[in-house]
Amino acid sequence: MKEQDYWLWLTGIKGFGNKKIKILLESYFKPKDIFEADEKDIKQIMSVYPFVKNDYSEFRASKDLAVIEKLSKNMEDNQINVITIDSNNYPSRLKSIYDPPFVIFYKGRIIPESKVSIGIVGARKCTAYGAVIAKDFGARLAEKGVSIVSGMALGIDANAHWGALENGGYSVAVMGCGVNICYPPENNRLWRELIKKGTIISEFAINEQPSKGHFPKRNRIISGLCDGILVVEAKERSGSLITVDNALEQGRDVFAVPGKIQEQLSKGTNNLIKMGAKLVTCADDILEEYEDRFFLTTKTSSHISLKFEEREKQLYNIIQWEPIDYESLINKAKMPIDEISYLLIKLELKGAVKQLPNRYFIRVI
Repeated sequence: MKEQDYWLWLTGIKGFGNKKIKILLESYFKPKDIFEADEKDIKQIMSVYPFVKNDYSEFRASKDLAVIEKLSKNMEDNQINVITIDSNNYPSRLKSIYDPPFVIFYKGRIIPESKVSIGIVGARKCTAYGAVIAKDFGARLAEKGVSIVSGMALGIDANAHWGALENGGYSVAVMGCGVNICYPPENNRLWRELIKKGTIISEFAINEQPSKGHFPKRNRIISGLCDGILVVEAKERSGSLITVDNALEQGRDVFAVPGKIQEQLSKGTNNLIKMGAKLVTCADDILEEYEDRFFLTTKTSSHISLKFEEREKQLYNIIQWEPIDYESLINKAKMPIDEISYLLIKLELKGAVKQLPNRYFIRVI
């Protein structure tokens, strides 16, 4: 099996959450080592909390190669990709949180390491005003190269996604179900557009149906992918506030749009402002918090190409949204190594590409 398949096996064992998997990894470091470990040693590890009586039998039953191969084939047929926590392209912001998912399933583009990433969340049953505000923030931020993250719910989430996509920007939707399932079904057109122009991600495996318990887990990923969270409309007790709690625990910034004091959907945002969230009325109120990260503001990659010298453009065209390693870049570019290194520095300073660990490079814009 491939390394990815061992991760799919380990994270797919019935009843095994992150806490149990982490204990096994502390002893064996890699999923393959756990798969091949002596069963007596595994049984000994599972004899104490948090493991329960049935865990060992589930562990043994899960080691069915035919089932693992079928899952891998099913994902391939559905054009579902995987990023594991030890991959070079695992999102660095998400990796830094307390409880990052070991496996991310995704459809669409690989998640770029953008200069700034902002989550926009709020009420599903938002007002017409809230919908306009969410869409406008999504659009204005995306125009500046900010990645827009949300949960593809009706209302604020959907409008924030549309604002980014319709203005040539990038957006990622974090799902509380498998990425091959459009939920809610009313957002089918948005789901398809995100796959074309952005990314759909989830820690839940293919065909996993949405359930109430999935969404709080989903919310920690929304905030984990971001530098800050913007709340547009929310009741006093709202699911959006769970995302805010996660953001605060993760050291993220919190922004809120103020509303009328007598409106139920303004109570949550107004309370956040009382507690210290930054009051914002336009995208610039958010952007000023990250102005040191912006070397170049542009709307699309076709626009940015006008600012390249010929050799810069040639190298930029080789670097795509999928990471490329330095050796492959040298082979494809057919340029002197010194010139490639010089051009890479120029492209990074322009904010066009980013260097990942182990000398991999990826487009940012």
